[in-house]
Parts: sequence; structure tokens; C-alpha cells
Amino acid sequence: MPGHYVRITPTGNKSFVAVARDTNGKQIWSTIGNAAHMQIDDARAKALEVIARIKAGEDRGGPQSYQAVSDEWLKRYVAANGLISEPSIRRMLSNHILPAWSGREFTSIKRGDVAALLDKVSDNAGPVAADRVLAVISSISNWYATRNDTYVSPVVRGMNRSSKKKRARTRILDDNEIRIVWNAATGTFGDFVKLLLLTAQRRDKVASMKWDDVGIDGTWHMANGSKREKGTAGDLTLPDFAIDIIRSRPCLASNPYVF
Repeated sequence: MPGHYVRITPTGNKSFVAVARDTNGKQIWSTIGNAAHMQIDDARAKALEVIARIKAGEDRGGPQSYQAVSDEWLKRYVAANGLISEPSIRRMLSNHILPAWSGREFTSIKRGDVAALLDKVSDNAGPVAADRVLAVISSISNWYATRNDTYVSPVVRGMNRSSKKKRARTRILDDNEIRIVWNAATGTFGDFVKLLLLTAQRRDKVASMKWDDVGIDGTWHMANGSKREKGTAGDLTLPDFAIDIIRSRPCLASNPYVF
């Protein structure tokens, strides 16, 4: 249909758009929704409405779709604040939220819609995944509410599908259990486990340890990959056990990593 296109970004994402000239002759591009989550007939019908509004000089947006609001939230909140959880947030949107709501008007999403989506996610991916989806929905809704005079978020207390208190660890390994783990840890993975025990660092920190990060005096310099990453970068003086493990690892010229 004239004025109706699919726009493809460099990353491969495809969106339906409508293009027309307003009463001043200015060409206006308006995004309709994600092409992966809308049927062509629905996109064409919405494009007709958008084109008509543009040509009439009216607000081309009309009611904003959930896709449009979420895209704006990603740009102005998630990306603008450099959230390190952005990849996870995008997965929640792409896998669960947008397939269900992409083309719907944002303000049409009610509490029952949220509950139904969370039930579906919980059934298919588990209650923890449902809670992560809820966190994304809640953040988008709260962000939109700060920009809209009358909007009220459909998310309320008690919508979580799991309890952090119930999921919390009820115990830790005692000394004897740690001793059993230590004695059973062998090979490359065993060395990795022992360094975790000796340094109490995160798994990805130990896994990304480089030879250049460890000084000849046994000091390990850890640099944060992101300014928003939890934990404080700095120098850690390694115990003798840890130094012995590191020195026993094969050092390959083509591989900068200890593991």
C-alpha cells in the first residue's frame, strides 16, 4: 500500500511504518509496530488511520501502542541510564511482552491483562521469569505515568508469582562440606572452584582473570567492566594457596586468560 513500509535497522529489527505529508507539505514518518509481532492486515489498517491523521494535520500518533512506548522507554530510560541489565530487559520484552501487546494501545493494558500474561509466563518459563517480566512492565508503566497526567499503572502489590524470602538460601556449607568440595575439586574446573572459595569473588570475575591482572607480588587487580556494575574494583592480595593454583595453570601465548 502506498505510504506503508517495513523499516529495517542495522541490527535486523523490522518495524511497520506509515509515511505521508502533512498540511504543510512536510513528510512525516510514523512507526506503527514491530513487524515480528503484528499481522500485515492489522498493520495496514493502522497505517490507513495514521496516514489519514497526518494528511488532516491531526496528531499522527493517536493512541500510542505498547511497542511505541516501550521503544521510547528503552531509549530515554534504559539506554540513557546505561543499565547493565539492558540485554535481559530486551529479552523479556522480545520473548514475552511484545508478542502479546505490541500492537495494543498502551493505556488499554489493564490489571487483568497483566495477570493473564504473568500466568502464561509462569506456566511456560517459571515464576521467577514471570516476576522479571512484571518488573519490566512495572518500570515501563511508572515511567509512562511520570509523563502522562491521567495514566494509572495497572501493576499493584501482590502480583508477584514467587517470594524472594522463600527462594532465599536457608543454609550455607559448613567447614566439613567445604573440605569435601575442596578435596573433590580436580582439573581445570576444580582449580576454578578453589579460587572461588579462596577469593570469595563472583564467578565471572574469576573466569575473566587475565595473566596481566596478576602481579609478581601476588596482587590481583580487578577492573569493573561497567561503572554501574556492583562491587568495587581494586587490588586483592591473593593467599599463597591461590597463587600456587594460578602458577600451576598453563600459560598460552594466544590466550590472555588464566582459565
